[in-house]
Amino acid sequence: MTTIPFRVGCELSYTVSGPSAFIFNVSVVNNAFQRIVEEQFTTEPQLEVEESRSPIEEKRHHRFSSSAGPLRGLIGCLKAMHAKRSLNFLPNAAMPSQSPNSLP
Repeated sequence: MTTIPFRVGCELSYTVSGPSAFIFNVSVVNNAFQRIVEEQFTTEPQLEVEESRSPIEEKRHHRFSSSAGPLRGLIGCLKAMHAKRSLNFLPNAAMPSQSPNSLP
């Protein structure tokens, strides 16, 4: 079995108009096919974040409350994917450089 380490992440930005509750379902699944080596979930401004897990669906949610103003959620993860066969990946230079807003 081949183990392939790679990083994934995203940044979510909001302008919050008043007191609000957020639930993010953006966590990487930790299961028999991939394992999380390291992970971080942070907010700017720094807020108390509660994580909940659903053992049935392998989902994790991050929940927090925010007051009015700018808000960023930063999610980063290093994971190891387990493959039963060799996988071919595109080099970074061959990846499309379009932002998600401009993809079809």
